[in-house]
Amino acid sequence: WRCGRGDGTIRIADIRMLPQLLATVPAHRRPVTSLSWLSREELVSQACDETLQVRPLDHTSKTLSPAPSQTYVGHQHLSKLVGLATLAPDYLATGSEDNHIYVYHRKLANAVFKQSFNTGIPSLDHGAYTSAVRFVGKNALVGANSAGMIRIWSLK
Repeated sequence: WRCGRGDGTIRIADIRMLPQLLATVPAHRRPVTSLSWLSREELVSQACDETLQVRPLDHTSKTLSPAPSQTYVGHQHLSKLVGLATLAPDYLATGSEDNHIYVYHRKLANAVFKQSFNTGIPSLDHGAYTSAVRFVGKNALVGANSAGMIRIWSLK
């Protein structure tokens, strides 16, 4: 079980042994908003400091590495919930406050795919942000924005 916190830390606990924590890791400069497993050994954290970070998990000591193995930048995420998705073992996707979806490859710090939700209609685009992302199998990426638009992209 894992939990992001408003103070930028990640806390890991076994719910069978609450309230004892297995690990508390200082992770980000701003609040952690989402967590997702990239693999059995790697946890991805997303925070309002506009970064995604991957941290290896040591199953023996049941702790996360204090330093990320990779940090991803380029998307905008300062205050809104923008969504996080992983496609093991290599891809991460996030929404953004600039109304785009960003997809990162695990070995590259900058996005390998960026797609806009903007329609060209000011009343729909003004203030909109991407609020949800999800990989569907290995062949599609689904996203939704705050204006109620849903889009599906083929990954083939």
